[in-house]
Amino acid sequence: MYQKIYDLVHVQMTMKAKMNLQTGIFTGVETVRLLDKLNVAHVLFDESIQQRLEQVSKEAERVLGLIIEDLEDEQDRLLDYTQEIQLGYERQYREWLQKYIIELDQWKSIELSRLHEKLQKYEIDMKYVFQEKLELLNWEVETAKSRILREEQEKGSKETKSIISNIEEISRQNKMQNMAMEEDTDIHLKLQANTRNKVMEENLINNYPYLDIWS
Repeated sequence: MYQKIYDLVHVQMTMKAKMNLQTGIFTGVETVRLLDKLNVAHVLFDESIQQRLEQVSKEAERVLGLIIEDLEDEQDRLLDYTQEIQLGYERQYREWLQKYIIELDQWKSIELSRLHEKLQKYEIDMKYVFQEKLELLNWEVETAKSRILREEQEKGSKETKSIISNIEEISRQNKMQNMAMEEDTDIHLKLQANTRNKVMEENLINNYPYLDIWS
């Protein structure tokens, strides 16, 4: 009868140890899964940044192309305007040529000089506007890049913190389970010791044949 009690306690403690071992294996697999998830999150984080930066670059190229087209159109209009003015001057010049050669030459020189100044001023203004547009575009690109990096870093940080928190929770559970296993082992040893003591005490009592309640 005492051997049966001891065997029952031993079987129960063995089953509990096996269950704890299986739980530890499961949490280890879960930790590996979460680490894989963290690696995937980092890869997705890098891919997302790369895609969004490429989108910004493409959009910047598109806008820059529009600005250059506007500049070329302005240059064409300026050339047409210049040619038109010059043709008008040439017509007037031919009409007055015979009567006013000297005055016409002076007038032509003055007007061409004024036209050159106007063209220079217009070209300066045009370049200034182009430079402002280019600086605005650069600022918008840098702002977009900074916002994208900040958003992706915040998102990546949240995902990383969540995964790390899960890993820490699993580690904490593993520690608690290990402590529980140590406590179970201690209880098992105590039960074994108590069982042995009880058997010895009962054997001492059985030395008295009149106490047949132990038989």
